[in-house]
Formats: sequence, C-alpha cells, structure tokens
Amino acid sequence: SPGAPADDFLLIVADGMGGAPAGDVASQIAAATLRDAFPQLPESDLAQALKSAYRKANDAIYSASQDNPGNVGMGTTLTTALLHGKYATIANIGDSRAYLLRGSGITQITQDHTVVADDVASGKIDATQAQADPRRNQLTHALGTRQRLETRLPNIFEVALLPGDRLLLCSDGLYEVVDQVDMQRLLGAQEADAAAIAL
Repeated sequence: SPGAPADDFLLIVADGMGGAPAGDVASQIAAATLRDAFPQLPESDLAQALKSAYRKANDAIYSASQDNPGNVGMGTTLTTALLHGKYATIANIGDSRAYLLRGSGITQITQDHTVVADDVASGKIDATQAQADPRRNQLTHALGTRQRLETRLPNIFEVALLPGDRLLLCSDGLYEVVDQVDMQRLLGAQEADAAAIAL
C-alpha cells in the first residue's frame, strides 16, 4: 500500500522492436543498464536520474549496434517506474505503457510514441480509428535507434499514489489484445500476483 513503510522499487518493461534486427538484444541492454543505474534510489531528483539512465541505455544500445553489423538499427521501447514511498516517477519512450488503477477507473499514464498517437493528438483521426489503423505500432521514437536521444525524451510523469492504487506496466502484447475494461476488472479483483497471471 502506498504510504506504508516499504522498500523502493524499480519496475521495467522493455520490448525490442520486432521489425528490426536484434530487438531482444536491445531490450536486454536497456533493462540491464537501468538496473545498474539504480543500485539504490538517489536522494534527490528522480526524474533527472531517470533521464540520465535512459541516455546511458541509448548510448549502450547504439554503441552495440555499431560494433555488430547484424545489429544495426536495433532498438527497444522502455517504460520504467521508480517507486519511493507513496510516489511513482515514470518514464517512457516508445509504446510500452504504464496504467494507473484507482478506485473503479483505469487511466493510461504514459504517451505512446507512434505515428497513430501523433495523428490522434493532432486531431487527424479519432481513438476509434486509431485502434484499427495499420500504422498503430509504427514507432516515432525508440531507445538505441539514433546516436543521441532527443532532449525532451523520455517523457516523465510523477504520480502521488493513494492506498489501493495499482500500477500496471506492459507492452503492446497486452493492451493490443486485452481492452481497458478487462484490465480494470482483472487488476481490481485479485491480489497483484494473481492479477498479473490472469492478465
């Protein structure tokens, strides 16, 4: 329960780009770099610490792609949450997501970096059209595909958690096949481990 004495947590979802070579390598490097960056949580600015860790992961993936011609172009999504007490600092690049279950509602916290998400944001298409758009998995940003990560990336979200809240981090492998109504039902009805298995 948020607010109760507890250890700090680092949660990570990295989903290698399926249309590019060595997506699994990119996701492994991203996860390992983030784990190594946080042997413990820093005392100060968690958002800045996450941004720095994402830059290290981007550099590591890009460097590994240059060292092996078979890995050129590899990349991954990366969604991360640092939990400290009742606060969550969340970062994302790509289309893996973080959701917050609070009471009877579930909300997507992160913003997808996809062509379709950009079209929805600009009003070119609506959310219903986006669900059927064949470009919905076409990423506009990923980790490791470019030598330098844009300064505005990753997106950072800070959430004050309330007792009973649940966070869900997942790839498109979940949200493409399980709608938010079912996510909400499964997350709210069971203990965390059982909910994860059910999802």
